[in-house]
Amino acid sequence: MFRKLTFAILVLSLGFFGCSSSCKQVKQCRKDKTAKKIETKINITGKIYISPVQDYTAGRMLSNVIAEDVYSQLVARIKASNKYEVAPNKLLANYTLEVKIIEIAKGSKAVPFWVGAVSYPAKLIFSCDLIDSRGVVVDTLNYHTVGRSMARISDREITYFKELTVDKVCEWLKIAK
Repeated sequence: MFRKLTFAILVLSLGFFGCSSSCKQVKQCRKDKTAKKIETKINITGKIYISPVQDYTAGRMLSNVIAEDVYSQLVARIKASNKYEVAPNKLLANYTLEVKIIEIAKGSKAVPFWVGAVSYPAKLIFSCDLIDSRGVVVDTLNYHTVGRSMARISDREITYFKELTVDKVCEWLKIAK
């Protein structure tokens, strides 16, 4: 009886007084969160070595093609920026950049009418460490995003995730497009 009375009072108070924030305020909060810039906390000078992309997908095995594409796009973008000189090995570098792809999860394989029951969107989780010449991690970027649709992952979504990884790492390193 007490629970029903409490619930009724809650519903009536929301009906009379309304919610504490309007839809415009909620949308503004979401925009503010996505507008936040990702940048390293330090100034990088000297040569940088980019290690091959590492697979941390816990048994789901990241495709070699995906890892190589992310690596080659990242090296090409950093060289094209002329902001950093890319070293051929760790011994000649002042910093080492390590990209670890933790998850590229496929969305649900359920048929469209099961949406809401068992479906989930594709997602990308990766981490990037900047390590100095002594082997100390100077800065870390942890990135997590959910795919653009509730459909299972496709070639177009994989291409989007590869480009997104390169874009976010370059943004973190303060490299313009």
